[in-house]
Amino acid sequence: MSLESEELSVLDFIGGDERSQPFLQDEFDAQRYSNTVIECQEVAQALEHIASSVALLDRDLNQQVVSHHEDLLTQATGIEKLEGVLQMVQTRIESLQAGVQRIRVKITEPHSKIMSRTTQLARLQTVCELLRRLIRVLYLRKRLRVQLQGGLREVTKAAQSLSELDYLSQGVDLSGIEVLDSDWAWVSEARNKVITQAETMLSDGLESQNTSSVSTALQVFHHLSILQRNVQTRMQATLDRLQCDIETTLDSNALMAAASFDSPARSSGGRTSLPSVGSSAAWRASLWTRLDKVLDMVYNSCHQVFQLYKMLSRKRDSVTHVCFIEELQKGGQGQIMEDFWLRATQLLQRQLSSASSGCAPIKQALEGEYPKLLRLIKSLWSRIQQLHIADTSMGAGLLTTGPAQASFLETSQSRQEAESRLRDSVSSFENAYLSRSLSQLLDPINLSFPSGSKDAPATKDLTNLIKTISSELAVASGDTSLVRLVSRNVKKTLQCYMGKCQQLMSTSVEGNQIAGPPSRQQVCHTGIANSLYALHRGVKEVCANIAGVDQHDLQDIFEELHVLRQMEEDFITRLLSVIKETIEAILASMHEEEWTGASSGVNAQCSGFISELKNFIARVAEEHLKPFENKDFAKTQLVSLSTHVLEVFVRHASLIRPLEERGRMRLAADMAQVELAVAPFCSRAADLGRSYRMLRAFRPLLVSSIADIGSSTALGDTLPYSLVLDFLFSYAPQELRSPHIVAGWSQLEYSKWINVHSESEHLEFIRATIESYVKSARSRGVRQFAPVYSTMLSLLTAASDRSASTSA
Repeated sequence: MSLESEELSVLDFIGGDERSQPFLQDEFDAQRYSNTVIECQEVAQALEHIASSVALLDRDLNQQVVSHHEDLLTQATGIEKLEGVLQMVQTRIESLQAGVQRIRVKITEPHSKIMSRTTQLARLQTVCELLRRLIRVLYLRKRLRVQLQGGLREVTKAAQSLSELDYLSQGVDLSGIEVLDSDWAWVSEARNKVITQAETMLSDGLESQNTSSVSTALQVFHHLSILQRNVQTRMQATLDRLQCDIETTLDSNALMAAASFDSPARSSGGRTSLPSVGSSAAWRASLWTRLDKVLDMVYNSCHQVFQLYKMLSRKRDSVTHVCFIEELQKGGQGQIMEDFWLRATQLLQRQLSSASSGCAPIKQALEGEYPKLLRLIKSLWSRIQQLHIADTSMGAGLLTTGPAQASFLETSQSRQEAESRLRDSVSSFENAYLSRSLSQLLDPINLSFPSGSKDAPATKDLTNLIKTISSELAVASGDTSLVRLVSRNVKKTLQCYMGKCQQLMSTSVEGNQIAGPPSRQQVCHTGIANSLYALHRGVKEVCANIAGVDQHDLQDIFEELHVLRQMEEDFITRLLSVIKETIEAILASMHEEEWTGASSGVNAQCSGFISELKNFIARVAEEHLKPFENKDFAKTQLVSLSTHVLEVFVRHASLIRPLEERGRMRLAADMAQVELAVAPFCSRAADLGRSYRMLRAFRPLLVSSIADIGSSTALGDTLPYSLVLDFLFSYAPQELRSPHIVAGWSQLEYSKWINVHSESEHLEFIRATIESYVKSARSRGVRQFAPVYSTMLSLLTAASDRSASTSA
């Protein structure tokens, strides 16, 4: 077994022995181990085990020394060499320390002398600096005394001296110097005196618009580094004084005293009568005079701040050339005019609200005569704008230098915002005025439509409503915004009027009957339509005659007038629709007439339906249509109805079947009478254009042959191909049935179908009918078609060619 293996076996033996385990632990405690052995009464065994283990370890160590004897000697020799090297290093270190000590002795003394001289030099420099400051302070104090004796002329130089004194005293403790201590209190008093003089100059300069004084005061504040504080103080003082002046001016007791002074008490029967608050003309005159004075105060305050702002925008530091307003902007206070305007308008709003809430007559006056208040507000705004315009015209502008933002009134948006803030200060009175205005506009409507009444409004009520609308618009005409707001009230008024009219309308059969004279409900409808027409005409005339108002500002009224006009015209349109249907039914009754037989050689009499048509048109024109006052619209609609009557007459005439010689002569006579029948609707039938020409062109076809009909020059232009084709069916045998018969319709139903379909669709319907005839004939084995078939086919071809050429 090798040495290493033996060593490992000894260690394994000891490690594997349970009794040896306590000795291998890091926290082995001999006392505790001894106690444990004694308690177990195994002392002899433990001693024997320890002795054998020690002997085993001694033997193992001896073997290790024997086996590594050469190595141990070599290491022992190396240790001796290492000790020699360490001794040599120690010697050299001691030599180095001795050299360093000698160098230290040579350096310490010069260094101490240098430090001493340096300290002396620093103290001399400090003394020199203090002496220089002292000399300068003494000189500045002497100069300041002379400058203070110069009064306001030397105030700027005095401020410069004080500024330099402040600079010299910063960062240095000058207390304890006897020559200076006695005058510091005097310097403080001098500073306060200069500030007081500058504040007085600023106040007087702004009051008298003396730009030189304002400029000097600002320069003093800048030198003393109190520019920002004093500008804010001045603005606040201006607002405080404005508030006090407004409160005094709008005091109700002062108003009453002024009214009593202007309107002395009147005596009656030994008694003295005092004017009641808010009722006398003198009181109201005094109120408006004081309101004008209040707005003058606002203007004067704004003018002062404007002058201050203008000087701040132009004044520059003489050394840095930085504009004063830029210095204020660094502190977040560059928008002086905007801030003051905002606070001034808010103050005006609070004071007016406070005065009106504390005195009912003031509130009634401001709300009831708001347009007058608004004129004062607009006058103030115009004067404020003139400040900017006048300044710009001088080539300056509110802010001509520096990287500042666009200033007050500089842009269109800023002007709008500023004007909006001013108007907001009286917005509560505007809302109250608009509410009163709407109430006044609605009062005539409530009188026009009393509860339980089913009659149309009377003319006088309508006149009152129009006069009220005219009055409200005229009062508001001085302001574009107010005109638009009042226009909205007028729009609501018109809507209310139309709503009342809608409640009186009836949808029953009685409301649209034309079989007899107009019913009571129809008379009411006619009255409503006439009142709507009169209201439309009256309000439109009022809008056109208002002076100084852009018609675009009345757009709300015009839009509602259009709706009102539509409602009024709907009455006529619905009545004409019923009349139109009745006329179509009368014309359709011609198919119940007898149109067969040979000619008797005498003049043909007109048919019975013509007489009925003439009587009907004459009666409805007189009884139902004449009462409407909107003659222009009625005339236009009646011309359209007359045109339709002629077209439907010719259409039904083309559908008569069978039609023999005597029937053709009577139908020609009816055509002459139908022109007279529509005379109540249209004075001259010749003015009906194409419909009249179609009637005249169709009459010769009644006595023409099939060939002449097919070659007529009126085809396509005056006479539609579909109309002539329908007429040619009267020449056809029974096997070639008319289109409406094929479809299973009556002539009236066919006519209504034609009303809503185009010419091309009508022709396709006829073509399908003819093709159906051809198929039927071929199925029956007929080889020769009816004589009229070829003419019909040629007309269909001509219609198709004409349509194709038109499309191309």
